[in-house]
Amino acid sequence: GRVRPISPPPAAPAESWPHRPVLLLADAETPCGATLRVRSPHADGACPIGVPFEFESGLFQGKMLLRIRDLDNSDGGAVRDGGYFSGRRRSFQICVQGRFKRPVNANDVVFGSEYRRALKLKPPRLMMRPLNALLRRASPGLELDLTSDRPRVLATLLGGLRTVSADEPGSEPEIESHCIPENTRAFGNRFAPSSDKTVHTSSSKRRQFFSNPKAASNFVFDTETVYTFDHYDDIMELSTFQLKLGNIFQYDLTKVVDEPFQLLAKSRKGDGYLWYFELWHEKLASKSRK
Repeated sequence: GRVRPISPPPAAPAESWPHRPVLLLADAETPCGATLRVRSPHADGACPIGVPFEFESGLFQGKMLLRIRDLDNSDGGAVRDGGYFSGRRRSFQICVQGRFKRPVNANDVVFGSEYRRALKLKPPRLMMRPLNALLRRASPGLELDLTSDRPRVLATLLGGLRTVSADEPGSEPEIESHCIPENTRAFGNRFAPSSDKTVHTSSSKRRQFFSNPKAASNFVFDTETVYTFDHYDDIMELSTFQLKLGNIFQYDLTKVVDEPFQLLAKSRKGDGYLWYFELWHEKLASKSRK
C-alpha cells in the first residue's frame, strides 16, 4: 500500500506537552482518506498515555492503552504504571482491543514501522542479505528493508504480537490487566487442542503458525469477535528515545532516524490503517524544526 507523507513536527512547544518529554498523536488520515477519530481529554490532539482511550478508523473500532516505563506524568500515574512494570524488563506496552468493521484476511494485516525517509545510518547491504534470509526462514511473512529510501519493518499481526485474545463480546479480558491471557480458541481446533476450555495453544506456537503467509491467509478477522492485541518491548526506551540493552549499551535513536516512533497496524494490500499513532520525543521534535 501507499506510504504516508512525512509528518511535520508538532506545532505545540514541548513545554505544553501533557506528557513531556513525549507526545502521542493520532495521524488524522490514512492514505485512502478514512479519518481516525480519537476521544481524548487533552488539547492540541494529544492522546492519553497510561489509561485506555477510544478510537475509530475505517477498518477498526476500539480502544488503545500505551504504557511507558519511567514516564512520571502519564495519565495512569507513576504508581499504576509502576505496578505493571514492576519485576519486568519491559520498557513499554501497547494494548489494542476492539472489533473489525468488515472482515479482513489475517495475512493482510501487518504491524511495525514504516519510514518516509532513508535512515541516517544505514546497515551495509552485504550484511542485510544474510540477515534477511535468516529472519525470513524464521518468519516468512516479515518485510524487512533498512537500506532503501523508505525503510520498513512489518510483520503479520498474528505472527508477531506477544499475546492475542479473541473473545465473544462481554468475555474479553480487561485491557488494563497486568497479564492478558492468550486465547485463540476462536481460530479453530488447531488452537484449542483440549476439550478443557482453559487450555489454549501457546503464544509462541501461534506466532510460528501465523508467520507463514500461506497459513495466515486461511483465517479471517470477523466483525463479531472482540480482539485484544497485546505487545511489549524491552529494548526500545521511549522515555529517552534510546535503544537500551540493560546497563551495557545505550544508543540515541535520533542518530539513526528523524521521524517519530510509530504505533501502527495496516492492510498490506493498501486498504488503509487499523490504527496509526506517532510518539514524538522532544529532542526529535527540536531537531525536526531546524
